[in-house]
Amino acid sequence: YMTDLTTLIKTPGSTSGDIWNVGVQMLLVTLGSAVLSIGCGFLAAKCASGFSFTVREKLFHHVMACGSEEMQGFSVPSLITRTTNDITQIQMIVAMGLQMMIKAPIMAVWAVIKILGKSWELSAVTAAFVVVLCGTVLAIMASCLPRFRLVQKTTDQINRVARENLTGINVVHAFNAENYQNQKFDGPSKKMLGLQLKNQRLFSLLLPVMTLGMNGLALAIYWVGAALVEAISVADMAARLTMFTNVIVFSTYATYVVMSFMMLVMIFMLYPQAQVSAERINEVLETVPHITEGTQDAAPEQGTLEFRDVSFRYPNAKEDELEHISFKVGRGQTLAVIGATGSGKTTLILESLVPALAAQTAGKPLPPHVRAVEADGIAQVKLIDATPIGINVRSTVATYANVHDELRKVFARTPDAKRLGYKAGDFSYNTGKLRCPTCDGTGSISLDVQFLPDVNIPCPDCRGSRYGKDASKIRCVTKSGEAYTLPEIMDMDVRTALSACKDWKLVSQRLNVLNSLGLGYLTLGEETPGLSGGEAQRLKLASEMGKAQSGSVFVFDEPTIGLHPLDVQTLLTVFQTLIESGATVIVIEHDLDVIRSADYILDMGPGGGEAGGRLVACGTPEQIKNAADSVTGKFI
Repeated sequence: YMTDLTTLIKTPGSTSGDIWNVGVQMLLVTLGSAVLSIGCGFLAAKCASGFSFTVREKLFHHVMACGSEEMQGFSVPSLITRTTNDITQIQMIVAMGLQMMIKAPIMAVWAVIKILGKSWELSAVTAAFVVVLCGTVLAIMASCLPRFRLVQKTTDQINRVARENLTGINVVHAFNAENYQNQKFDGPSKKMLGLQLKNQRLFSLLLPVMTLGMNGLALAIYWVGAALVEAISVADMAARLTMFTNVIVFSTYATYVVMSFMMLVMIFMLYPQAQVSAERINEVLETVPHITEGTQDAAPEQGTLEFRDVSFRYPNAKEDELEHISFKVGRGQTLAVIGATGSGKTTLILESLVPALAAQTAGKPLPPHVRAVEADGIAQVKLIDATPIGINVRSTVATYANVHDELRKVFARTPDAKRLGYKAGDFSYNTGKLRCPTCDGTGSISLDVQFLPDVNIPCPDCRGSRYGKDASKIRCVTKSGEAYTLPEIMDMDVRTALSACKDWKLVSQRLNVLNSLGLGYLTLGEETPGLSGGEAQRLKLASEMGKAQSGSVFVFDEPTIGLHPLDVQTLLTVFQTLIESGATVIVIEHDLDVIRSADYILDMGPGGGEAGGRLVACGTPEQIKNAADSVTGKFI
């Protein structure tokens, strides 16, 4: 259309209608190109997003399938960077590449075809400029590529340092180590700054070079074109007009050629970093897991747990912590693991059996040091240890045992609550309307004492009950005529609350469970973070009592520590209840009463440390008692 338009403008006698006709056609083509560009951008974005989603998904699942041996080669910060930043780099180049890598060559080839037969002189000038531009771009890319590799590795270092600092921020503040952490962070940060400055300085040359090339090419075309027009005789005006029109058209098409290369330059600017990112992602995806899913999908005996030839060695250790441990225990039995301190009981059960069972039931690869574990019929493993129950000060015995939820429902049904418009959610001391406004339902307030740690004291308004004054206006009357408020019940111990709540079936059942676990002395409103290790263990069991436990394995880590002999008998009753519900109980223990009550015993030893890690004896209590190598057997 440019040739026709230029000819019409320069030809005497051309009408405005002819020029408008050509102009409208040019406008329609431009609008069509804009619509296609929008559609191309939409499809490119969708393809790039889908591609990155697929890569991220495959990368995540591959990491989940790898064991600790493979993951030792990739730090956690590095895997985070590869899953986020690296995939984003690839997504960007895919999105831009789908638009420009296809559009730019087509436009360049089309423009070259259009100008190929116009003038060899003008074609030579255009070719020379394209060669110079391509050489400049390739030189800059070759210089930047090694530094982009360092940029990604430095990003991993920054992530690692930042992650360590954020994870241990309390320790950093406690030891006044802020300056040390700042210096530790400044190292990779300044390195990143230097690398990025060098790369950006080189990239900053691209735009001036491309602009100079485009403007220089236009100037050269017009200069050579003027010489070509001047070489034609003045008398031959038609030939001079044709040459002038060809120069104008050639200039336009030559600009298209340079624009095509500018589009490719934008891709080339992203390519080095995307290439490094792709290599890093492939490095993870091409890592072959050494542990694969086994071919056996059914155990010969239903519900039998068996360990075969388990050995374990800590990283960089010279000797095995566990040596060729094998044992077998049937479902519905109690297994006691005994031995001297440091003999390998925790390593065998908590670091081998529990993660192996968890992996087996979840359909994931076993830990590297466990060759096989047969646990057909076992659906879940539950570790009941002495770790504190959370740090939330709003967590109480009643909330953890699901007693508080039922009490809120009971009080929400009272006439007082209905008259005042309160619902069950209003009795919550997390977000309810009836919680104490002074302490926000925590029961205590913190005093800021200068130069000393903060001091927590009972709330002066609710006196530790966690409820505001309005909560005392709602009373629940029992069948015996006694009336209680919810704060009053929360201030009772479990035994007293049993008498007060005997009319409420579900509440009474759950309180009975707590009492049967030997927790009758605990106050319902007592904070769970303040419970002892033994109390925490038994409270964790409260939610499991009364359920069908077929297919469950319960693991206890020295549950009798700090217990009175009467409480030990209560614990043995709990074990028996779990067994009758279909569970298998595994207990690491030193208490002789618990050891005698077990169906099967593993005696680790013979001593601790280097003298441990071996299975000295295994069998029933009677067999362990008669085992010559068992130290504990002499006391059974």
